Amino acid sequence: MFHRLGKTIGYLLLISAFAMHALVVVLFHFRWDKLAMATVFPVWLYAIVALGLLIVARFFIKTRWIPAVAVVWLITLPFLADETTGLKNMALGYRPVITTEVTELSPNALRIITINAKYGGPQQTSEIAAWNPDIILIQESPPHYKVQQLAQQLFGKDSVMQRHRQCTILARGKSLRMVPMARTSRSMAPRGIVSQLTLVDGRVINIANVHLDSATVKLSAWSPETWRAHANNRRRRRESLGFIMAHLRLLPDVEQSYVPTIVAGDFNAPAGDASNRMLQDDYVDTYTICGVGWGNTFPTGLPIHRIDQIWLDRRLDPLGLSAEKVGNTDHRMVVCDFIFRP
Repeated sequence: MFHRLGKTIGYLLLISAFAMHALVVVLFHFRWDKLAMATVFPVWLYAIVALGLLIVARFFIKTRWIPAVAVVWLITLPFLADETTGLKNMALGYRPVITTEVTELSPNALRIITINAKYGGPQQTSEIAAWNPDIILIQESPPHYKVQQLAQQLFGKDSVMQRHRQCTILARGKSLRMVPMARTSRSMAPRGIVSQLTLVDGRVINIANVHLDSATVKLSAWSPETWRAHANNRRRRRESLGFIMAHLRLLPDVEQSYVPTIVAGDFNAPAGDASNRMLQDDYVDTYTICGVGWGNTFPTGLPIHRIDQIWLDRRLDPLGLSAEKVGNTDHRMVVCDFIFRP
């Protein structure tokens, strides 16, 4: 009797591990809003659970299907998990971004940094300055005077800056023109800045610094209210991103033959989330092209999600990207080097 019960348990665990694989593939491909909570957890966490089920099943039954299901998981996991991109690029010989002048990569390269600063202090601004950026996007920005000091330290007389609802853009350039956020049905417009940066050499870049709605922390999977909260949270982020992106069309025309666009900041959603899908046709998530190392940014001590991202349109070429730890914040800083496409 106990032998039969153990055998039944073993096959149930085996079937569960295989069914979990099929379910995960479908969930992370379609990412339906109603099931948004299921994709809050990283893919590799599901893989760990499934492999654990197979290990336990091995104590009850001996069948070749156990290693077969394990192999299916191990083969598909690199294609499903976002984190494998940076590890693969390391294996292919991509150079990590380093704290020196970007001219080592290309004489015309620019460096952009995005960071949720969590209202950081002087130590944090000195850590940012050590990377010699040309453009800095900050969410939950430190006080105005601290950001001004950072701008003067880095860019001197060529510093330009815009600030709105705790988001800041500062850069080396001639001018930085911001589009005022229109009124919405909400009490306030979404957090973000849409600006047009004119570089010192006269080239122009459109920039959207975004700080989307914070994710819900409810994880009670047995509660329908939790699933609704995650679905509504994703819809709000999609709405906010669409609202910010619509303001890019309000930027003034310039004589430059084309004006590339950067969309970056704190998206408060895992990489690949459906709330960012509107960017996928016209922009490239730079980590998927040239990210090196562990690209996750939150929480900083043990980052399991890449919620801080840099998207470039196809008129800019990314050269390298990495996530770097800085003090006084629960996010990692994202550093990216890029050039204008000829």
